[in-house]
Amino acid sequence: MHKHSKSRSQNRGCRRLSYLELSELVLELATHKAIEGQNLIKGLVKTKYVPAIAECADNYKSVADAYRRDLSLLKHDQRLANYNVATASDGSNSCEKVLAAVHISISLTKPTRTTKKISIVLQ
Repeated sequence: MHKHSKSRSQNRGCRRLSYLELSELVLELATHKAIEGQNLIKGLVKTKYVPAIAECADNYKSVADAYRRDLSLLKHDQRLANYNVATASDGSNSCEKVLAAVHISISLTKPTRTTKKISIVLQ
C-alpha cells in the first residue's frame, strides 16, 4: 500500500454499514427514483393527456408506495420486505405493457448534467 493512501476503514467519515442500514439506503434511493419516474410521466400527461400514460403514472405511484411500505417493514420483517421489493417492479412492468398495448414507446435516454431527454413515439 502506498504510504499516503488509507484503507477504507481508516478514511474519516467512512464507516461500515450493517445489512439493515444498507438495505434502508437502497430502499430510500429506489423510492426516490420511483417518485422521479412518476413525476416525469405525470409531466407527460400534462403535456398531452393519453389514458395509457396516465395509467402508467399510477403504476409508478404503486411502485413508490410499495418501496415506502417496505422501508417501514424492513426493521420488523426482512423476509417479507425482501419479497415485496421483488414484486414492486410489477408496477413498472405493467406500465410498459399498458403503453405497448396502445403502441406507445417511451425511451429515457441517459441524462446529462443539464438535461433529461425523453422521447415518446406514438406508432
